Amino acid sequence: MSDNKLRTAILQLDLVENNIDFNLGKIRTQALALKTEQPDLIIIPEIAVEGYNFDYIKTLSQADFAGIRAFYSDLAKRLSAAIVAGFVEKEGGKYYNSALCLDNNGQELLVYRKMHLWGTESELFTPGTDLGLITIKDWRIGIAICADAGFPELSRSLVLQGADVIIYISAWVKPYDYSWTLMCQARACENQIYVIGVNRVGATNKVEYCGNSLVVHPSGLEIDNYLEQEGTFMTELSLEEVSDKRKEIPWLQMRRPELYIC
Repeated sequence: MSDNKLRTAILQLDLVENNIDFNLGKIRTQALALKTEQPDLIIIPEIAVEGYNFDYIKTLSQADFAGIRAFYSDLAKRLSAAIVAGFVEKEGGKYYNSALCLDNNGQELLVYRKMHLWGTESELFTPGTDLGLITIKDWRIGIAICADAGFPELSRSLVLQGADVIIYISAWVKPYDYSWTLMCQARACENQIYVIGVNRVGATNKVEYCGNSLVVHPSGLEIDNYLEQEGTFMTELSLEEVSDKRKEIPWLQMRRPELYIC
């Protein structure tokens, strides 16, 4: 019989702009401390290493970007855990706000490119066009980034392709923490899936990140919310909770797509 549990580690971190080495060191320290917890999956926030200074990002070389990917691959192998981590991808002269998804051998499963760019992001990044869906153990996991949480069309598309859980990695800022938590709960409730939102904490000279990394049950109720604590947090998900909730209230079976505009 397969194990239908997913042991997941959330890294809610206070990171530093314009300092790749510091951020890589903090992520390494926090992640390696998880060794005894034996997580199946480790989740790290949006653009955790490079930060949001676009001028700084433009100074980075292709070797810098490749080194970040290699760092995450090595970390996955050392911990025998899958990783979903935000990073900047540069390809063909274009930049993407992306999520790197690795299996527990450090092999790339997927690179998801953020579809819905927020504010000034469009000055640097090109929006993605493809859905992100990976399989870890028996779980189908949808991948999305930050502002993607505000678009129920995206989450529903992932669920119709089989997602049991959606992960939103984020760099969500104050004072909009209420919308972050509300959207994560809504996406879970309307699709009867788990939602895991992983956000940054701390402040730069421009913004203050709101934290509130959270785990939402398929009912839409919060299981955990880590508020503004920096640290590493473990949670365990159960596929039975997804199937049981869908039997209890068959929202997906009640759909009338022929009536919808989009």
